[in-house]
Amino acid sequence: MELKELQHSDLIALVGIMERVVMADKLLNEQEEEFVRWLMESVGEERYIDALDEFDGQYGDEDLRSLLESITDTETREVMYGTVLEASSINALVGENTEFMDWLARLWELEIRIEETK
Repeated sequence: MELKELQHSDLIALVGIMERVVMADKLLNEQEEEFVRWLMESVGEERYIDALDEFDGQYGDEDLRSLLESITDTETREVMYGTVLEASSINALVGENTEFMDWLARLWELEIRIEETK
């Protein structure tokens, strides 16, 4: 599955996770900005902006959790989690964000493996 294949509600959830975990401090370094640009290109800039506007206008933390609980497709879960994990690796996850990602991995029953590349 590719990011451009995400359903609208899944994209809203992905944007929400990105806001919660990667962009929580509202300050993006150059690498994070590059990643967000790549993500926008991957899903379509207009779709990304629409999802971001909808998330910002309608969702709080509990709403995001409910939205994430509604995602049942394993492949969708894996693609979304992997995307956020890749983005968050730019700056190490700490504190609340680590707890949130751990909660999400348990909720989605994902086995997290970090593979070394040569």
